[in-house]
Amino acid sequence: MFENKWLLEDGYNKMVRNVWSKGGAACPLSNRLSSCGRQIQAWAHENSGCIPKKIKQVSRKLEERLCSEEIDDNSVEIRKLEAELEKLHSQEEMHWHQRSRNN
Repeated sequence: MFENKWLLEDGYNKMVRNVWSKGGAACPLSNRLSSCGRQIQAWAHENSGCIPKKIKQVSRKLEERLCSEEIDDNSVEIRKLEAELEKLHSQEEMHWHQRSRNN
């Protein structure tokens, strides 16, 4: 089943474009669809882990950086962690929104 949250993952769109373009225009649509489906499943298995666990990990890292005495040195990393945390929360929201519509 397609997960909307995958659209926020780095590399998802590029992976789909690469798989879809393999074989060129001569490749039958059914082959492209089946190949793309297999690749998406493999990609999802490798890249789409447990979001709550990732949120805890990133939150912990962010808290450590914020409590560090070297906040100025960590400011770029802090912004990156905040952006990652925001993305993870968006993915979790998309996950539950999609589940609520499927049931």
